[in-house]
Amino acid sequence: MSKLKLDDFEEQIKPTKNMPKVPEVSEIPNGYFQIESLPSKFKLYPDDTKIFSRPLKILEVKQLSMINEENFNEIINSVLSKTIIGIKVDDLIVADKLFIIFWQRANTYKGDSFAIDFKCSECGANSKYNFDIAALNIRDISDTYDPNTIVELPESKIKLTFGQMTVRTEKEADAFLKRKKTADDDMVAIASIITSIDNAQSYIASTYDWLIELGVADIMYLTNAYHKVEIGLDPILNVTCGECGGSAETPISFRADFFLPEYRTE
Repeated sequence: MSKLKLDDFEEQIKPTKNMPKVPEVSEIPNGYFQIESLPSKFKLYPDDTKIFSRPLKILEVKQLSMINEENFNEIINSVLSKTIIGIKVDDLIVADKLFIIFWQRANTYKGDSFAIDFKCSECGANSKYNFDIAALNIRDISDTYDPNTIVELPESKIKLTFGQMTVRTEKEADAFLKRKKTADDDMVAIASIITSIDNAQSYIASTYDWLIELGVADIMYLTNAYHKVEIGLDPILNVTCGECGGSAETPISFRADFFLPEYRTE
C-alpha cells in the first residue's frame, strides 16, 4: 500500500505498445524532489522514468481551492503541468495523478491534517474527523500485473485487453461525454480503458457503441476483471464519532479548505 514517503520500488516490466518516451531531464530545479512511490509503481511507464515535483505555491493553492465537480480535472491537470517534471501530464496514470496531488498537499502543509464533515449514523451528531494524508488507503498495482493480459468474455468469446486510465484517455472520455450527452458514464469509463478488441486497436466512440450492445454477462465479467486490477485512492474513510464512538464510512471530497486550510498559530 502506498505511503506518502520515499519508498524504493525496483520491479519493472517491459514497455507496452505505444508507451511514451521518457522526457529528458537535464537539470532538476531547486525545490523539486523525486517521487519514488506511486500506485502504479512505475510499471506502466518506460524504464528509467523519474518524476519530480515540488510543494505548491500560493497561486496554485488558490487555483486548487476553486475546484468543483465541473472543473476538477481541468484545474488539477493545469496545476500538475506547472509542478511536475520528468513526464508529460497526459501520460500520467490517473491514479498516479491524484496521488501526486495528495503528495503536493502533504509537502506544502507539513504536519497539517485534513478534516471532513460527517453525520454519525448512530447518534445523529454532526462532527468533524481529522486524519493525516499519510493515513489514506492507496491500492497499489499488483507485482504480477501485465497490461497485455488477454481477457476472453464468457458469452461472446471476444478477446480484449485493457489498461489503466491515463490523463489522455480521461480527456478523451470527457470530450466524448460532452459530445454524446446521453452516454452512460460507467460505460464510457470502461470503453476508455479497453486497448484492443480481437487484436484490433480500440477507439472510445466505436468501443462504447459495441459495449452497450454487449450481453450483460460479458459486461459484468469485464467490469469485475477491471476492478480486480484497479489502482488508486480509496475514496472512503472509516471515521469515528467523537460523541458516541460509533463508526461510519464517509466519502473523501475535495473542498476549498483541503488546499487552503485555515492558518493556525501555535
